[in-house]
Amino acid sequence: MELLSDQVFWQISFLPENSTQTFIGGVFENRVFEIGNRDSRVQFEVANIEILPPPEFQETMCYNAVSPISVSFRDEKWRDCYPRTLEEFANADWVKERLLVNLLDKYSAFYGEDFQGESFLDFSVLTEPKSSLVTIKSGTSAETKVRGFMCQFTLNAPPELQRIAYESGLGELNSQGFGCLEIM
Repeated sequence: MELLSDQVFWQISFLPENSTQTFIGGVFENRVFEIGNRDSRVQFEVANIEILPPPEFQETMCYNAVSPISVSFRDEKWRDCYPRTLEEFANADWVKERLLVNLLDKYSAFYGEDFQGESFLDFSVLTEPKSSLVTIKSGTSAETKVRGFMCQFTLNAPPELQRIAYESGLGELNSQGFGCLEIM
């Protein structure tokens, strides 16, 4: 990561609860935080915290992937398998199925009950996906490489699942920064 400015704007997205604003304010307000790995680090001083109003979620919405969207399945040897080509990511039925299952799992985890509406998902890529290979825990024995894809796309899904995708991320490994979306 190369920083070319004195100021950085950082957006964090997650499913909000009643205590979210108080928690975020307490963690970051008037504080310094550090990001990096064991080889390089940078410190930031928080100047401002702003909670953005949620959009109006509809069945069909257009998004831009701000960070790579990762989706995988386990093969017969329990290895994680990612889309091998841009075409597979954009069009494979298994990718759409895994994205839907992931959103339904997040919904159940957040609300404590299964989604009751009609569950459907159509994922239509608008721009050519760009492949991104991200190394997690670089230089350690736990080093892992994760493939994700960046693109603009249309997502057709129930508004409740659109909210889950927008606020918690689309695909897998969202807590590690994958699948962050912005509305186009």
